[in-house]
Amino acid sequence: MKVFGSFFALAAAQEETCDTFRAKWVARKVAANLFRSENVAIVGVKLANYRFPSIEIRDQEYRGFVAFTEDVCGADFTEKLANGEVTADLMDASDAYEIDDIRYKDDGKYSYTGIGYKLKSIVNKDYPFKEKKSIVRKINSFDQVQILLRGLSQVDWKTTQDNCLLRLAAGFMEASDSYPDNLTECVLEQKRFWVEPAEINDGGFSLGLTSFF
Repeated sequence: MKVFGSFFALAAAQEETCDTFRAKWVARKVAANLFRSENVAIVGVKLANYRFPSIEIRDQEYRGFVAFTEDVCGADFTEKLANGEVTADLMDASDAYEIDDIRYKDDGKYSYTGIGYKLKSIVNKDYPFKEKKSIVRKINSFDQVQILLRGLSQVDWKTTQDNCLLRLAAGFMEASDSYPDNLTECVLEQKRFWVEPAEINDGGFSLGLTSFF
């Protein structure tokens, strides 16, 4: 398991460097169930473009982050996601995304596991988009990322699967060739989620996400 603590895991020089890399985080109401089975879930994450004027996420590459917090998920899920017993992949209509790193942040009651990823290619078939008569028109108002999680049947959830997966936290930042190799670790080191999100009691919500069919 890739683990780091709030104060001790990074060397002093790294901490000075990491302090400059901070993502923009959005409210924890950006996820919805798309498909699920006993062992697998596909969760859609909706990120509004133009939410932060300095970051364009549809026509430019960007770096994204997703965090699952122990206050709603429990340690069993966060640790299994970090050590690979629960696996994560990113999906879209094209192979546009790549996971950079998955890290467990050991921070007491604020512990969580975070996924860092990148939009690695700009294509029109990147949800959401519309296709008619072989003409593809990308919708630029938001980006939709699908997270495929496997191994969920073995998880002992602290609350419920919906409360964990649909209350994920999401953030993003502009892309750059100058980022360090441990960017995901740096970004997560700077972020603590102070407030436990409200529970979900209705089995999820649509958020206007685009289905595959």
